[in-house]
Amino acid sequence: MKQIFCGILIIISTAAGQVNTEEIRHNSSTPVSGLLRITFNMNGGNSDILVLGMNSNLQIKSNRHLYIIAADVDYITEEFGKSFGHLRYNFEIHPQRSYFEGFSQYQYDKSTRLEHRVLFGSGIRYHIVSRVFTGVGLMQEHEKLISAENPTTVYRLTSYLTLSKTIGESVSLTGISYYQPAIQEMSDYRFLVEASAGFSLFDQFKFELNISCRYDNQPQNDLKPFDYHIKNGLTYYF
Repeated sequence: MKQIFCGILIIISTAAGQVNTEEIRHNSSTPVSGLLRITFNMNGGNSDILVLGMNSNLQIKSNRHLYIIAADVDYITEEFGKSFGHLRYNFEIHPQRSYFEGFSQYQYDKSTRLEHRVLFGSGIRYHIVSRVFTGVGLMQEHEKLISAENPTTVYRLTSYLTLSKTIGESVSLTGISYYQPAIQEMSDYRFLVEASAGFSLFDQFKFELNISCRYDNQPQNDLKPFDYHIKNGLTYYF
């Protein structure tokens, strides 16, 4: 059933979408834009729980520079709390074609026994055609599980493909797939697929459905290799 679910998700993303980090990127022409979102989430895999969450982000444009700040918090009990923070910088190398990216990220997730994960990375983003983008880069990942005595540090290649599509004036479809192998051991890889659909309600409000599927072929300790997350949310764009 899990394999079928992942297959459906991959089809959705290649027919639809944009990016996980694309979700925090707005197609706005204004210098400052952002969003506030309240979500109702269902998680499966290493945890089967229902969670209320909140996330927000801010995007600042200045000539060829783009700055993005994003935060995400899900909390139901002390056992299942998790949070996420992301900083990203883009520099436009060639107008509307190629970009340099730098990013950093912090997260913890008690439902998957993650005490903390900190990563830094950079790479190149390329506009292939229309609403299709790809990117490739290198990142350092520092990770500590609650049950582990010592943290691990891994250097990973990171690559992604994103797509997006609008239907009329009220429906937007987005999706992304990530592939992240470890440089020291290429057989140690992670694969993430995410797809979302947004439906305009009124003014600057949208109802959004997001589905993500994550596979880690060498999970630490006794963690399961597969996780999926389903989010329904009301989003205000500004």
